[in-house]
Amino acid sequence: MEHKIRKQEDLYKRYVRLLLEKEKIVKTNFQVQQRFIELFGDLRLEMLKVEIEIAKIKKEMEYLVRKKNRNESYDLEEMDDFVNQALEGMKAQYERMKEEQAQLKNKKMLSQEEVKEVKRLYRRLVKLVHPDLNPHQTKEQKELWHQLQEAYRNNDLAWLRELNVLIVFKTKGHEEVEIEDLEDKIEAVREEIALLKEEDLYQMRELVFDEEWIDAYKEQYERERSDFEVYLRSLQKEKEKLIGSFGCRLN
Repeated sequence: MEHKIRKQEDLYKRYVRLLLEKEKIVKTNFQVQQRFIELFGDLRLEMLKVEIEIAKIKKEMEYLVRKKNRNESYDLEEMDDFVNQALEGMKAQYERMKEEQAQLKNKKMLSQEEVKEVKRLYRRLVKLVHPDLNPHQTKEQKELWHQLQEAYRNNDLAWLRELNVLIVFKTKGHEEVEIEDLEDKIEAVREEIALLKEEDLYQMRELVFDEEWIDAYKEQYERERSDFEVYLRSLQKEKEKLIGSFGCRLN
């Protein structure tokens, strides 16, 4: 019996260590994403804006060539409708990127039962780590309090469930936490950690603070944007020439 209890204690400690490791990696990836957007967000938007303008002119020329081949006059309103429909995807991508810069995390939509669980977990955990109720908090408990607030604000039920383990463990001890299939959960967290470490964000965690890499990346963006702008101007001239070939055939 005593051996079984010790084994369970070891499993709890291992699970908590893995959750802490996972939290650290998630936080690192989030910070890298913030840093990347801070460094290159405006450049990415400018680049996409030029790409959209190039695609727009190409679609306008496609419409004009079709009309010319049919010996038909062109209609500006009809052309705009044709172009806008074709560019819906790119424009949506642009808006998503703008939103990404404004807000990196979106609130999750949960079922009513999940919302109830979020509220129940929050009410339980807030009593354990709220600074007003726990004036002698450790630095680690204060960090857990901030994480709890963020998880609750974002309706992140999975994160709240993990915080339930961590907070109770840190404030009351593992004997208060009841977890089924603990070994399976440990293996699942290990797999999550491995996947998180494979993400581009994690691989870039040092690069985004390397001034030489940052300068080189910005130069690459600037070169590509310059090339796109040259190409855009050439397309604009081709389009003007194509329109001129219609004479006065305009609806």
